[in-house]
Amino acid sequence: MEKIAIIGISCLFPGAETPEQFWNNLIEGKDTTSLATADDMGVDPDIFYDSEIGKTDKFYCRRGGFVRGFEFDPNGYHLSAENLNRLDNIFKWPLHTAKHALIDSGYAEQESALSKCGLVLGNLSFPTKSSRRLMAPLYRESVGSALRDLLKNEPFALPELPNTPNAIDPRNALISGYPPTVVAQALALGGATLALDAACASSLYGIDLACRYLQTHKTDLMLAGATSCADPLFIHQGFSIFHA
Repeated sequence: MEKIAIIGISCLFPGAETPEQFWNNLIEGKDTTSLATADDMGVDPDIFYDSEIGKTDKFYCRRGGFVRGFEFDPNGYHLSAENLNRLDNIFKWPLHTAKHALIDSGYAEQESALSKCGLVLGNLSFPTKSSRRLMAPLYRESVGSALRDLLKNEPFALPELPNTPNAIDPRNALISGYPPTVVAQALALGGATLALDAACASSLYGIDLACRYLQTHKTDLMLAGATSCADPLFIHQGFSIFHA
C-alpha cells in the first residue's frame, strides 16, 4: 500500500483548541465533558431533563462535550469577514481548523498548491442551532394549525418566537453539503470538495476517501476531517429516544 504523508494537523475540541492541548488532556486523563447549560441548549435544560429513562420528550443525561469560549477570527480568508460572521459554527469550526492545518503544513500561502488541494468533510446531517431557528416559524405554523383543528379553537395561537437576527442568513439552512463549499471558497481550494455523512464513522471515512484521491493521483494535496455541530437539544433528546 502506498504511504500517505500527514504534513499538517489542527483540531477544535471541548477543552482543546490545539493538538498540543488535546494531547495534554489525553495524557492527564482529563474529562472534558460537562453539564449542559441554557446557552448550550438554547433553553433551560431542566425543562427537558428527567433522570428516568424512557420519558417522552425528555433526555436523561445532561452531560456532553461542548466547545465553549472559542472565538472565530473571520479575517484573512477569500470571503469577506461580514459574510463569514453571519454563518453558523457548522461553517466556522471546519474553516478554522482547515486553515490552521494548512498553516501547520506550510502550504497556507502557496496558491499553486492550494489550487490542487481537495477537501473531504465528514458532517452529520442533523439540525444545528441556526437551522432550527430558521425552520421554527414553519414548525410553529404547522403545529399551531393542527392544534387549532384538534381543539376546535380558531383563535388559538402559539406564542411568538423570539427574534434571533444572527440566524436569519438562509445559508444556515444548508447544513449538509454546503459547509465544505464555504471552506473551499474561503481558502481558495481548487481540488475536489466533498461532504459525507457516515454517522460515527464520518471522520475515518473522510480520511480514507482523501487517501484514495491521493493514491489515484486525482489531486496533490487533501484536507480531511469532520465536524459535529448539531443542536445539542436535538442530540440529547434524539439519542435518549434510543436509550443511547
